Amino acid sequence: MVQGTDGSLYGTTEEFVSPSAGNVFKITTQGEIQTLYTFCLQQNCISGEYPLAGVIQGIDGDFYGTTSDGGANTYYGTIFKVASKDEVTLHSFDSTDGANPSSRSHPTAP
Repeated sequence: MVQGTDGSLYGTTEEFVSPSAGNVFKITTQGEIQTLYTFCLQQNCISGEYPLAGVIQGIDGDFYGTTSDGGANTYYGTIFKVASKDEVTLHSFDSTDGANPSSRSHPTAP
């Protein structure tokens, strides 16, 4: 998790509430948790699936991360931005420019 400029902690889950392909969440220092975005668990979800590496906060205040799967090219993952409850896919990998970003080994080749 990363501490945001508001003092809350931000992170991701690979899965949280079924059906889901992961979430971006916020937890306050008082223990109140809020889901900021839920990734879909349907085939061809362009927003991506399974955010395994957490998020970082940019100088613009938004949070950025990667998904290890999904995206416009189905299997290769995405780079995303979350601001409030809106998620924006910034890039979908297609294996020529990278694939399956993760902070750990994730052997899911198509």
